Amino acid sequence: MSRWLRIVAIMTLGWSVTHSRKALAFNHLYWGTSHPTYRTGLGPILSPVIVPVFWGSWTEGTGKANDPDVIRTYLDGFAGWVSGVGAPLGYEPVVRQYGVIGANTASEGYLFSGSGAIRNKDIVTNLHSWQQQGELIPNGTNTIFLVLVNGFSSYNFLDLAGVPCATCNYHALDAGTYYGVVTWDGCGSDGTQCQANASHELTEAMTDPNYPGAAGWLTHEKFNILGYPTYFSEGADQCQNLAGSTKPHPFDNQPLSFGVVQNFTDNTVDKCTTWTLSTSSHLGLARTSNSQLDVFFVNAAGQLVHAIDSPSPNYGWSSEVITGTSGNLVGAPTAVSPASGRIDVFVRGFGGHNGNALNHLSKVGNSAWSASLLQTGGFDSGIGPPSATSWGTNRIDVVTLDTDATILHFFSTDGDNFGSDNLGGFSIGAPVLISRGVNTLDLFSMSVTASLQENSWNSTVPSSPSAWSGFYGIGPSSTAASGGSPSWALGNTLPLTAAAYSPASGIDYKVDLFVPFPGGKGLRYLRFSNKQGSGWASLLQGVGAGSNTYGASASAVNPAGTEVVVVSESRQDSPAQYPFQSYVAMRYLAGSPNDTFSSIPGVFLSPPAVLYGSDGFPEVIGIGQDGCLYETWLDYQTGGPIVSGPYNTGVCGAQ
Repeated sequence: MSRWLRIVAIMTLGWSVTHSRKALAFNHLYWGTSHPTYRTGLGPILSPVIVPVFWGSWTEGTGKANDPDVIRTYLDGFAGWVSGVGAPLGYEPVVRQYGVIGANTASEGYLFSGSGAIRNKDIVTNLHSWQQQGELIPNGTNTIFLVLVNGFSSYNFLDLAGVPCATCNYHALDAGTYYGVVTWDGCGSDGTQCQANASHELTEAMTDPNYPGAAGWLTHEKFNILGYPTYFSEGADQCQNLAGSTKPHPFDNQPLSFGVVQNFTDNTVDKCTTWTLSTSSHLGLARTSNSQLDVFFVNAAGQLVHAIDSPSPNYGWSSEVITGTSGNLVGAPTAVSPASGRIDVFVRGFGGHNGNALNHLSKVGNSAWSASLLQTGGFDSGIGPPSATSWGTNRIDVVTLDTDATILHFFSTDGDNFGSDNLGGFSIGAPVLISRGVNTLDLFSMSVTASLQENSWNSTVPSSPSAWSGFYGIGPSSTAASGGSPSWALGNTLPLTAAAYSPASGIDYKVDLFVPFPGGKGLRYLRFSNKQGSGWASLLQGVGAGSNTYGASASAVNPAGTEVVVVSESRQDSPAQYPFQSYVAMRYLAGSPNDTFSSIPGVFLSPPAVLYGSDGFPEVIGIGQDGCLYETWLDYQTGGPIVSGPYNTGVCGAQ
């Protein structure tokens, strides 16, 4: 018997109709046009922990597609795909655009014996019964129970219209339990269709877990079947039964290593895909000294690469691969320099049911890299990419999404030993952490309603819970004390960028926040200034609206604290019917935009990263089509051409 399984007796209880779905066929072209999805309600988005529950007649150790151990390996691979493992250069899993930034599988799976006939209500009734008896873990705000049934004499399931369907696959929410149901009968020799069904229900349970109540992402198309206007209207439904629907489009000839995933609606191209162009950052930037730029990225082999632009021994770029990390590295690293000559970098490692590692690498001067893990106890340390900042010598703060979708905070006063606390704030997407000065932190994230929220900290105590303001919505007239309307970003699940700065006097500090509009309609520019009062102001709406900004922007502040520059992607349609992206740079002084935007030419396969140099010039870094880093300088001082570049650094191999 596998160590991760528990076997208990079945309890057959009563039934009632739950929301299920019967497979219907559409006549679409292969990866053809899908109906765009819209965030229609206030339901959450889950970057989940997947708990496999095997119910019925199962046999372990056969090595076949219906072996629980084989299925568990598949689910590990699926969670890795959601987290970005194996992503082609410049791409990420299609569900990332909906706010799903990663997934994990539970450290333990569960097996329950059973036979006879079952109905819809038997599923959730038994889940709750097993939980009450201590045979199954409790519900979690970010937990999806995947119930895999096999070997029952009959499945008396009903679809949404109340019509019997012998092999319905569906997902639902009942009494706080997020769950999906997939029948595995007939998948002993070839599990492809069952894997597709499992991925179908899981991706929909992530993007629309409250279906059909407080809905998440649905279409507005006319699927009014038997009186159910939202029937067959979720992201995976749009791609079901298409020819080639399990090929990893647009890389059909590069099959996934672990099995198949059914394609999902891609709103950036209105098609059904497995991978989509990145909306998330790939790069971490910091300066070890005034004259050295440090860039970190994950290469195609899943290793952490450190690229260095340094005057010693000669001006130019060099690189090294950093070893000693744990897990399959995914997502963007985040880097800080908490002291002159010291660099610290944090990067997520995916580990499946063995837990996701949060790797910490540090180096002082010419010493060797030291590697450690940030953990809070147990087997896990969060999901998705981290964000780090430093406001004092060897002071480091790191935040990441926790496995229950709250915000996990790590902090250190010596750069080596970390404490931790959980800040709450049930969130979707990756959080952003910045500092506007000594003893201050500002944390931004998207709430479950896809609206902006902030949590600020101001204290001399390393981690004082009372010093955190608590999460509050950022909207018109919002303050830490009174809260406010979250309407400024409602419905958005795209990455944020933020910058904080203070002039030499330290009196008029500002926080600038740039939020992509849903659908690639540019950015909203928000500013908090203590000189202008205690509230947020929306300075500009639709900044760069013609630039089709679909993903993460990057922002930085000059050393004098007098200007901020934000660089965004600009997408266009390529002849291959898939968008490519150049960059557009925008400069802001005292809250007013420059008269013109500066275009950075080229074809990039990642959102940009930007950092000011000691000379006061912003440096923009991006990944080109060849997987190499490209560098561009922006000159707002001399009166000559603003854009210089992009130039190939010679550092290649980015994922």
